[in-house]
Amino acid sequence: MRNDILKRRYITTDEVVVDWNNNDPSKGGYIENKPFGSEIVTAPNLIEWDGDITNKKVIYEEEGMGICYVSDKVINDYTELLGKQVQIYAEGNLINVTLDESMYIPPIISFAVAQINYYMFCIELNVSDEIKQYYIRFVTYSDDQDYFPLGIYFSFYHTEGNVDSYVASLNLGNEEKEIIKPLDTKFLPEHLHFGSTYTTLVENAEIYIDEQMIENPFNIELVEGTTYLVLWDNVEYKCTAYIAQGPNSPSIGNGFIANASGGNGEPFFITVYMNQVLMFSNEAGAHTIKIIIADILKIDEKYLPDTTKYQSDWN
Repeated sequence: MRNDILKRRYITTDEVVVDWNNNDPSKGGYIENKPFGSEIVTAPNLIEWDGDITNKKVIYEEEGMGICYVSDKVINDYTELLGKQVQIYAEGNLINVTLDESMYIPPIISFAVAQINYYMFCIELNVSDEIKQYYIRFVTYSDDQDYFPLGIYFSFYHTEGNVDSYVASLNLGNEEKEIIKPLDTKFLPEHLHFGSTYTTLVENAEIYIDEQMIENPFNIELVEGTTYLVLWDNVEYKCTAYIAQGPNSPSIGNGFIANASGGNGEPFFITVYMNQVLMFSNEAGAHTIKIIIADILKIDEKYLPDTTKYQSDWN
């Protein structure tokens, strides 16, 4: 009886089971300071613009006015924006405004240049004793997204292309984001550090082709399915070895030069046939060639964690 008791683990309803996959700190089982994984954080969702139109998508509309593309975020329901805070830059100051129903302009379909569907909020301000209207445009459909991409546009006033005043920001409140935290190799023992190394098989060999083919310009072994980086006259070609003519002829390059097949139009063809390296090119003259192979260092499976979950049988 005593042995039976020692073998059992009683879990009360108040006990919290640690859960590595739980990324929400408000829930039970959350692990702090994990060396890797992901985490859900709350961050401000603030769209800002400093009035600089350099390298921006800008569309000039009425005289002295334009709109600037500031975000690819698509908001289909305008009610999500009611109560949100906006800042207008005018006369050297930032003016705070709260969006409300009276500023809302219902959906419009425009066919001026492209067919677009959008709605807007219009904010009226007295600037230098003049009533000016500032718009935030929300494009929800466009049949020419190169010219008029979906998303949010802020309006501005300009004088001969120089921006004077503009919509500076739209605060959409806080939003949850997943932050990915990659594993730092410092947490791994030495035998788990992995990556890739590069081996040079042929180092800047200088060859001269006076006919279409030369024999044994260098020693090399090719393995079918292996990818090689070939620098031919300092131009890079990524070549995967294939069988061109027979079961013992691994090759790289343009097999059509040698009346075979395969390749992607490279200016060379290299094949290993009966322990001989045969090289072909349809470009006579002097050439340089360098061949590199990447050796991927993989983790031995014996070092990988066993992710199988076990469940005790208490029967």
